[in-house]
Amino acid sequence: IRLVQLKPGMGADTLSCSLKIFSDFATAPRYDALSYCWGDMRDRSSLRVTKNLSAALHRLRQRGQSQPIWADAICIDQENISERNQQVSIMDEIYRHALRILVWINEGHE
Repeated sequence: IRLVQLKPGMGADTLSCSLKIFSDFATAPRYDALSYCWGDMRDRSSLRVTKNLSAALHRLRQRGQSQPIWADAICIDQENISERNQQVSIMDEIYRHALRILVWINEGHE
């Protein structure tokens, strides 16, 4: 399982994160799984994520500590079809092992 380690920040500060790979759920830290509306794939920010995911990460990050989060667009290699298929097949486990499942619709009106 691949997790995003979301670095601390506030407000409109630039997002900073790293990816960490764990061999299985037992070795992974407690994490939050983010469920969100992908949004327009043409509407991307510099992290190569949609603006909707960027907005969710800005809202979720904490001031004083980094936090592990699973978000499919980042934690699954979307260009690698076999990895994507394998990861999609275990998404129920990914959500089941999460400490919390966070739902983000969007910041504005579409």
